[in-house]
Amino acid sequence: MSDNNDALVEAAMESIAAAQTLAELDEVRVQYLGKKGKLKSLQQQLKSLSPEEKREFGKTLNAVKESIQTALAEKKEVLEASEKTGPQIDAIDVTLPGVRSLPGHRHPLMATMEEVKSILIGLGFRYDDYPEVETEFFNFDALNTPDWHPARDMHDSFYTTVGNVLRTHTSAFQTRAMKQFGPPPLRA
Repeated sequence: MSDNNDALVEAAMESIAAAQTLAELDEVRVQYLGKKGKLKSLQQQLKSLSPEEKREFGKTLNAVKESIQTALAEKKEVLEASEKTGPQIDAIDVTLPGVRSLPGHRHPLMATMEEVKSILIGLGFRYDDYPEVETEFFNFDALNTPDWHPARDMHDSFYTTVGNVLRTHTSAFQTRAMKQFGPPPLRA
């Protein structure tokens, strides 16, 4: 019986060593430890043995089973580790020229604004861009807004520094344009 067990362990170890994937390893496990495996057929021989022989043969079967399970577990760890690392990625060659990116497109809103601007310029209007931070003169005084007017309060206007405020309306732009380009008619 011992020769059969040694041959079984040796065949199992060869099959385990030959397994290259986890699926192949699982097939080997089923072949030796499964319900219809080779070890199960040896366990069925226990029925015909005497109690003393059962004890001895059971010990050897358990030793065989443990050695196969240990070998399977070790091989499984090796295969899982190799699958986790996967194929090695080649290093990036930084001397190669880069990949060109595709050109972008204009946003529809910006395209529409440019088209409207070109139409208005064609009609004789001019386009000027003025700062968002305006002086108190252009924002309030040139429009005859008195000092006590609620629009000058701190909760309605954002003062950046003394005498400068974020532009609160478009009229600040218009007064600056009138001062720069002269009296009406002004198309801005």
